[in-house]
Amino acid sequence: MDESFEQGRENAVTDETATSGAPEQDAGDAQSPAPTTASVEEEHRRMRWASRRGMLELDLILEPFVREAYTELADDDRRLYRELMLCQDQELFAWFLKREEPENPELAGIVRKILSHKRDQARA
Repeated sequence: MDESFEQGRENAVTDETATSGAPEQDAGDAQSPAPTTASVEEEHRRMRWASRRGMLELDLILEPFVREAYTELADDDRRLYRELMLCQDQELFAWFLKREEPENPELAGIVRKILSHKRDQARA
């Protein structure tokens, strides 16, 4: 894969938190402000870009999920999706084909949600 493409995708994920408009919250801050509509839309655009991978098989799983379900995810699940987008394509491929499972149980959970979406999409 083109190195500049890979860097652009990584920047789409990592720059998201810097430009989302929401300040970083202290773990003890119980009153975190809700993200604004504009920041959620910007995050969604960034994740649509980050979901474009170097493998068609991954594109066919990730792009429909981010297009149809990402904005409806809870904040924690959106954070996990952003984390997932930092993983290597080979790892994602193995996880989505169920050859392996992520060591991180939270990542395993978002992988299951994505696979569930794909199954539901196939039934429709």
